Amino acid sequence: MQTYAERSAIHLSQLGRTAAKPLLFLVPLFFFFHLAMLWGQKVVAGQFPIWAQVGELLAMLASIGLSMFGCFVLAAYYYEAEQKQPVKAIKNQGRAFLLTTVIYLSLTALGFLLFVVPGILIGLFGIFYPFVLLEHNKKGLEAVKTSARVVKSCFFKVVLCYIMFFLLFIAVGTLFVILWPEYSMAGEAAAGALVLPIEAFFYYSLYRKSSFNS
Repeated sequence: MQTYAERSAIHLSQLGRTAAKPLLFLVPLFFFFHLAMLWGQKVVAGQFPIWAQVGELLAMLASIGLSMFGCFVLAAYYYEAEQKQPVKAIKNQGRAFLLTTVIYLSLTALGFLLFVVPGILIGLFGIFYPFVLLEHNKKGLEAVKTSARVVKSCFFKVVLCYIMFFLLFIAVGTLFVILWPEYSMAGEAAAGALVLPIEAFFYYSLYRKSSFNS
């Protein structure tokens, strides 16, 4: 019987081979969601300036939620590559994912409202919860706590990935703005759509390498 570490190595070797299909679905979805989010934020800030900061917080939470959705869907394809039942896994865990996402985003928002640093730390320590949910059938606060235990074993790597992908998003977005300045909002949405699946890929790889040691 294979150990968890052996299964991790097998699944990691399958990541690239199983990525194409979900990306065809996720990239357009990410693009239109980001575009709608940016447009809504602009409208709120323009019509109700007093709510501008609230709009920024909601947009940030929506962006985090979208990232977690990407992690959840891609991980389902990666993890279920042997059984070839990723759609079934997504359906079975869909409600648990939504519940856990609400808890995760609520805790993150509370951290940002009380003080910015706790919000960042909660966001980082809970970032693996989609993978915990899929692989260990844990949900809600328990999934977030389990994620935190795994993140402790690779915290600086998680921070490095976070910074790296934030800078990559800025770089890609800036490139789009330079090339097509009249479509700056669409360019920013395209940057998010292209970077988020790559981000999900690396986070899942990092989780796989770290979880059996935590």
